[in-house]
Amino acid sequence: EGSVKFETLKMFLQTAIPLVFFFFVITQFGMQTCRQIIDFWLKAQLPKPGEDPSKITFDIDYFAKTFLFLTLLNVLVTIFNGVFYCLWCLIVSYRMFKKLNEKVMFSKMKFFDMTPVGRIINRVSGDINCVDQNLSWLIHMFFETIVYCIGYIVGIAYQVPQSLICIPIGPVSYTHLTLPTIYSVQISVVAVSLKKKLVNTCD
Repeated sequence: EGSVKFETLKMFLQTAIPLVFFFFVITQFGMQTCRQIIDFWLKAQLPKPGEDPSKITFDIDYFAKTFLFLTLLNVLVTIFNGVFYCLWCLIVSYRMFKKLNEKVMFSKMKFFDMTPVGRIINRVSGDINCVDQNLSWLIHMFFETIVYCIGYIVGIAYQVPQSLICIPIGPVSYTHLTLPTIYSVQISVVAVSLKKKLVNTCD
């Protein structure tokens, strides 16, 4: 109760129309790309190190038009992302509810004799709410986090290529910190088990 099985998650992803899901992922990457283009473009407008700001000619008309274009592009991609996300969720919810309804309707009569109608309705409504609201939103947040991670790694690597050396250091550091903890836990379990066996032997 309160958890989603892997089979449900797998069915949720397989039920979606591949083309709609593809455009949803593409627009998700497009949103992050637009943000990073705006960030890099704004950085390019700043004076370079050692350059005299008083001697820089700033074209306010060019800046306003370019910034407006990039902002509208980001808004447009975000709107398309929202549209594809809603289409994806509605299609998946409809198909999964149809499958669930068919399973319930074509169940054996023994199931309806042993299970109260109220319990069936409560269980079905709870599952539908979980799939329609929680599961779809969690998958959306998962893809959004993945896109953010990839985008920021690419942006930082473009700005500071030396930072690429930190990518293999992360898993190594995590392994170095995790293995001693796992080893100590396993040793403690073995010690407790050995102690119990010695106590039983002495008795």
